[in-house]
Order: sequence, then C-alpha cells, then structure tokens
Amino acid sequence: MQTVKFAKVRKAVAQPIDMDERSFGKKTKFVNVYMVDRAQGGHEEGGWWYNYGELLCSIPVPNRTLANTVVSALENGEYSNKGRKSIYSVNSRGEFRVTVDNKIGSDWSDYKPWE
Repeated sequence: MQTVKFAKVRKAVAQPIDMDERSFGKKTKFVNVYMVDRAQGGHEEGGWWYNYGELLCSIPVPNRTLANTVVSALENGEYSNKGRKSIYSVNSRGEFRVTVDNKIGSDWSDYKPWE
C-alpha cells in the first residue's frame, strides 16, 4: 500500500488547478470531497426534504490505488466526520463524503420536482 503524507494531500486540496478533464490522462481518477446535508422545501404542501452535496474540492490522481490512499488520508484527517451528527439529525451540521470518480465532481441534489 502506498503511503501519502497528509501535508501533500493538504497542499493538493489548497492548490487551484486547471480543471479541464481533457488535460488529464484516461486513467486519471478524481477524489471529490463533498459537504452533504439535507434541505427542506414545500412548506405549503406539508414539507418535504431532500439531500444535496456541495463540492469542496476535486483532486486529480493518476490511478485508483493512489486515489484510495488519498481518500483514506482525507477521511481520517481534515475531512473526518468524527463528532458530527448524521444528516438525518436535527443537530446536523452536514457531513463530509469523499468519493473516487472518473470525472471532476460538481454540486448535486436528489431533489426531483413533480411536474
């Protein structure tokens, strides 16, 4: 297993890069960090809840093995959920989700309007 110094991961998170996917190789993976929480809408219909995620950072890495190592470093470091309440708790402040994807992450929501 490869080891990654947390300082290098922290520098990668803080350093802005050109986020054009075409400039990366085909095997490049992206470690995306999201702040996930719940939101409410539709008070007039009795209220409904949905989940949403805000992209905090996206780190390009050359392969899946290294990506998994970076995920572990982030989840046990700066983006740890230790001490945070679940997003389904009224006391939630959100929770971090660290994923490995084939593309650069983006904000998302599971809200589906019923037109």
